[in-house]
Amino acid sequence: MKYVTEYHNSILLMERTFSRHYWKWLAQQSETSLRTKALARVRLIMYPLWLIHCRRAVLDNFLANYRVANALVLLSKHEIPEIQKLTDMDLARCKVINNPLSWEKIEGEQILDGKKKQVLIVSRLYNPEKRLDRAMKIWKILAKRGLTDWQLIIVGAGVHEAYLKTLSCEPGLKNVVFTGRQAPYPYYRDAALFMMTSAVEGWGLTLTESMQTGVVPIAFDSYPALHDIITDRYDGCIIPDDDLEAYANCMEELMCNPEERERIARNGLVSCRRFEINIIVEQWATLIESL
Repeated sequence: MKYVTEYHNSILLMERTFSRHYWKWLAQQSETSLRTKALARVRLIMYPLWLIHCRRAVLDNFLANYRVANALVLLSKHEIPEIQKLTDMDLARCKVINNPLSWEKIEGEQILDGKKKQVLIVSRLYNPEKRLDRAMKIWKILAKRGLTDWQLIIVGAGVHEAYLKTLSCEPGLKNVVFTGRQAPYPYYRDAALFMMTSAVEGWGLTLTESMQTGVVPIAFDSYPALHDIITDRYDGCIIPDDDLEAYANCMEELMCNPEERERIARNGLVSCRRFEINIIVEQWATLIESL
């Protein structure tokens, strides 16, 4: 009997989601209970020790899967250096197979003719991981620069929907629309730009969904697999993590330069073919047959 396991997320998930910023943010929320605020403050004080414990627990979970497997499949080759920071164990049985595209169809270049002045976010509204408060801050920077003829459309639902809607009503924020949970494909067809502000992702299917529908994806450099998906300024844009001004600068350039925006979008329509379902299935078949 041969065993194949898959580590279908990033080794950095826990530490990037529950970062110092998260515990500080939680302690400052007005709706947070006194008990939770106290716990958050303790976690802030004890954070270095918690981080050691967190990394050990995540590594133990990974190795438990690795030791029983003939092959352990990762989503990204860029995860391997991050794992090797935690262990000197030989990882020869780690294999890499990316996620396939969400939809079979890749749009043609004609889709670019119908693009509107819309920026899209498709996300679970869970702020510690998705950091959508950053998106609101970036949108406010753009509004201050006079870019008020664009619309930000947020497709998704989650526990922090009310919090994010409150942020969207702050002075200086305009043209922010929450659609709730919807089938996202029609929104991709209309949008010109896509925002990802996540602290971490395992893969990021919304980026490849953007590419196959002619939307230019923009993301913080916050997780390893991003570099499997996007080549900066070729088929998307990668922003230094948490640099809100740099993110806003990139968006402003693309909003004001339709030729550059369409060049990147066209490249994305071609680049995403790497992840077509038949290619990914063939990689899985090759792996299984090799065992």
